Amino acid sequence: MDWKLELVAIPVSDVDRAKAFYTEKVGFNADHDHRVSDEIRFVQLTPPGSACSIALGIGINDAPPGSVQGVQLVVDDVAAARAELVERGVEVSDVQELPWGSFVFFNDPDGNRWSVQGLPAEAAAQRRSDLSEKTTELVNELKDKSKEFLGKHDDRIEAAIDKAAAFINDKTKGKYSDRIGNVAGRAKGTVDQLAGKAEQTEAEASSPDESAQPGPVEPDEPDEPTTT
Repeated sequence: MDWKLELVAIPVSDVDRAKAFYTEKVGFNADHDHRVSDEIRFVQLTPPGSACSIALGIGINDAPPGSVQGVQLVVDDVAAARAELVERGVEVSDVQELPWGSFVFFNDPDGNRWSVQGLPAEAAAQRRSDLSEKTTELVNELKDKSKEFLGKHDDRIEAAIDKAAAFINDKTKGKYSDRIGNVAGRAKGTVDQLAGKAEQTEAEASSPDESAQPGPVEPDEPDEPTTT
């Protein structure tokens, strides 16, 4: 079982100011901004490419503003990351070279401290390679799943359509049974069409393209004799 860290609460004194800092200056993506009441507001922001987000808000964190220290981001090129932060107006430290990587540091308006680590060149290259391989594997898996789904599970889809139609008929006391039957029939027809197209596409992909095969060469017609 995976245990994934997906949200870290950052205590701030002014939610709007903090949101503007993290989105406009640091470059985080604004995912959610939901106000439940005057006492509860939830803002979720996510660094580009990160699976973990941060939460700002009212009524979601009792820690004093500015008390979070040492939250760490990881990038392939720390010098380029620093240049982006400086360009956006963030006060950021110079690059510090340490045996386990290169770092820069910055604070948000409340004093919550962040570090940005640049991976060593070999580790960054390996990371990009791993991501590329993983992406290729996922794409191929999706293609295989799609073929399997359309080719082998159309009966299960039709059964699900029948079940949904029966459920609606039951809830509506059969009042719309004819209309529901027509809709279910069209849905099944669509499934059959998709399955047929999948089989046709697979057959065309596995058969040679006759149009691409060389045909017989027709002999040139002899020139007609000319009379003088």
